[in-house]
Amino acid sequence: RSIGASVTLLHAVGGGCPDLLVGHRNQTFVMEIKGPTGTLTPAQEKWHAEWRGQVAIVRTVEEAIGAVEVRCSRA
Repeated sequence: RSIGASVTLLHAVGGGCPDLLVGHRNQTFVMEIKGPTGTLTPAQEKWHAEWRGQVAIVRTVEEAIGAVEVRCSRA
């Protein structure tokens, strides 16, 4: 949000769905938040394998901002 992104929390959806839906500069991002040593659950691994779009695994706010800014700069 500090870079002007809109953020919707998805963590309660379940079924391995990632934690965040982020919109920035007319692009949409899906992000899974993990701690420093966190790994994907089996449900998350399945979701990621079946998803036909972008999904980023981020561990810090800086990584999340970086994932958004890198893609937006390529557009």
